Amino acid sequence: MRWAARRARLAFWIILFLFISILWLRSHSRRDEITFRQNGRTYAFASSGGRLLVDNRPEIERFGIAQRKDLEKLIGEPIPEGGFFIPLQLQPQWTAISNRPAPRYVWRTLLPYWIPWVLCMLPIALSMRRFLGREWRLYRGRCPHCGYDTAANTSGVCPECGASLDAAAAQNRRIRSAPRNV
Repeated sequence: MRWAARRARLAFWIILFLFISILWLRSHSRRDEITFRQNGRTYAFASSGGRLLVDNRPEIERFGIAQRKDLEKLIGEPIPEGGFFIPLQLQPQWTAISNRPAPRYVWRTLLPYWIPWVLCMLPIALSMRRFLGREWRLYRGRCPHCGYDTAANTSGVCPECGASLDAAAAQNRRIRSAPRNV
């Protein structure tokens, strides 16, 4: 039961690590956001540029769309991509529309993605170190519990901590401690 619980925890951390890695990579190529209103302003909780942030980009986009619609009404036709020419008789109305104060861009970084990425990597690295350390001790002919050198031991019991050594590990130790023909 103890090993099953450890495996379940390790699986949880690996899945969470992969999920955060995917979100981090995705945040560099696209912006995902959830909008909300507060004090009459529109804000977005967004994942963008490798971080989670709160900003007012939706409000700025809405302002730009409204300004574009006002300009299209003034000209009487859709604004073409790449620029357009405003006739001289429409210059005063153009200045009134274009001089409207735009909302100031406000943002706050809540959390860079590298912080949860590292925090999820720590339990994975520690459990892998524990597992690989045990395997490395077996490979080197040492006791998997205390690390005592059991290369010449044939009793199957570690003289340092009293842990029993399995037969496969004992065979592995005998093979590794045998003299080599060089």
